[in-house]
Amino acid sequence: MFKAELSDLYGVQVQTPDDPHPIYVMMMQISTGKTNQDLKLFGRAARHKKPLLCPVGALAFYLLYRFSQTGEFESIDDFTKNDRWFDTKLLVDLQQRTNDLNRVISDKTYSDAVKKICKQLGIPTQHHVHLGRVLGSVLAEADGDDNELIRILGNWDPKIQEKAYSSKLPMKIIRSRAGFRSNGGVHYNARTIVQPPNELLSQVFPWVSRATQELNAFLQSSPAEARPTAAVFLDFMMKLKVVVLQDAAATMVLHPERSVHQLFQLDVFKSDCFKAYVEQMRRQLAVADDPSDVTLQAVIPPVVDRLNVLSQQGEQNCQATNEVSNQIRTGFDSVHVSHDLILQSIRSLALPINQILQLLQGTEKRSTAIMIGLNAANDYIQRTEHPSHCLPPLNNAVSPQHIINNSNPPSQLPRPNEPSILPQGFGHKLSHSHNSIKDLYNEWYGLDRFKDVPVAGGIQAMDNSGRTLLEVSEEFEEAFAKHCNKKISNLVEWLDSNSYGRPKLGGSISENNLVALQPT
Repeated sequence: MFKAELSDLYGVQVQTPDDPHPIYVMMMQISTGKTNQDLKLFGRAARHKKPLLCPVGALAFYLLYRFSQTGEFESIDDFTKNDRWFDTKLLVDLQQRTNDLNRVISDKTYSDAVKKICKQLGIPTQHHVHLGRVLGSVLAEADGDDNELIRILGNWDPKIQEKAYSSKLPMKIIRSRAGFRSNGGVHYNARTIVQPPNELLSQVFPWVSRATQELNAFLQSSPAEARPTAAVFLDFMMKLKVVVLQDAAATMVLHPERSVHQLFQLDVFKSDCFKAYVEQMRRQLAVADDPSDVTLQAVIPPVVDRLNVLSQQGEQNCQATNEVSNQIRTGFDSVHVSHDLILQSIRSLALPINQILQLLQGTEKRSTAIMIGLNAANDYIQRTEHPSHCLPPLNNAVSPQHIINNSNPPSQLPRPNEPSILPQGFGHKLSHSHNSIKDLYNEWYGLDRFKDVPVAGGIQAMDNSGRTLLEVSEEFEEAFAKHCNKKISNLVEWLDSNSYGRPKLGGSISENNLVALQPT
């Protein structure tokens, strides 16, 4: 590129039916290179959405500043003679030039300048002469552009179709490189709407208008003499007049810190007309909306609303799941606690019941043995009154709540006059339908549903009053012991079936495994 001539430059304007604004593409003919051999290649770049990244604007700024320093073309009034301007180079060394604008800049001069810039910007690279080709390909790949389009735009090893028949305008990637959507978007560049006044246009490249008029006059007078290169170059420079002013005004609005650059010290940018144009640009950029964004805003709201609803539902479901998880975790913890409390209570009963078994062998008064067991049961009841620590049902007809504290037992519970588990011949028949240890306790003391059965105060009052229930009580005591054994066995079986990984107690209650249940 740095060896190109001004006559290699021109521009084309492309606009699809959906584009509010045409997209202006700068074209540069590449006459020499590694891949083109005898064929022509073209460099292509569109006006970027952001003025600081715009290659067309950068070229316009460069030429404006260069021409203001060299004064070239001021003396050229006839673009019909190609030899007067055709070989003017795009890049020249303004510091070391010998007034020869047709002299190509050397590779070393160009490489040293690029190397200096890369060092200032902190860009590590060894490709100074071909930096643009390297960075252009890398940035395009980073933005997800198609590799085939990158190859076409970068003129990498062109194929026959591209050599002979291609328009050399891969618009998809040209749009992408200019900062616009490559798919589904329209070209909308807000700063291109604000047209500069003629007063400003006349101050930028003033020679272009004159040269264009003279060329047009020549072509009208000599129709057979075509000057296509001069025509497209001057047309390109006319477009750059607009580009310079639009990009300069947009830069002043979007990046006011750049106003101190020496380029913006030129007279055209200090004029009151340009200041008014900047304010016009400011108002336009403040209210301009990309139609593609407006279209998206019209289409997306219901989608966004639906996504918001789904998101809220997802959060609610997640919260509900967490709550259920916490409840399950708390439930398991409660089960473990309840299981431990029940096991502790059973262990506390083990020693007194073991004493009952021993006392029933005649070591002490038999009635004392019964009292020891019932007192231990009473202690157990007091420790487990909390509803969350209730014992399991001992039959299918009784709910857990009735097992511990059953002041109003279900109607299906048998009454005391049911068949007895004791032999016939006793003055009172002991009930065998107890649904809890507390129920057994109530019968002994004549409480709850055993009130006044068989007398006020229960069996123990009957014994104290001299009614000799226990005078013939060997069979009674044996039945009573079996009754207690059965109730405790039911508890053990329930604990085994709900052990949750704990060691099982196992077996029916006997003197041996009651000893094993004693606290250590």
